[in-house]
Amino acid sequence: MIKRNATYGKTKNVVVVELGAGDVHMVMGEKAEDKSVHLTLRTTEPRPINITQEIEDGVTFDDLKPEIAFIFHKVESIESFINMLKDCKTEFLTEA
Repeated sequence: MIKRNATYGKTKNVVVVELGAGDVHMVMGEKAEDKSVHLTLRTTEPRPINITQEIEDGVTFDDLKPEIAFIFHKVESIESFINMLKDCKTEFLTEA
């Protein structure tokens, strides 16, 4: 679930994305004109986690109504993001 204007610790007005309930839809796309890769997120009805679906030709990011957009301009940024997620996974598994 994506929560706007949430409080995170003592910090107010934070956008919080909670994953694990199957209610955040993630879509990857690219913008040819600036050679960037985009990962967009929006809240949806809950569904099984890790279900993928093809986006039809002609569908734009505007059609998807994203609430959050990650825009990657360099592969190093993607690698950094992946490494942080791997660290989160390791922490999650060692805490269990």
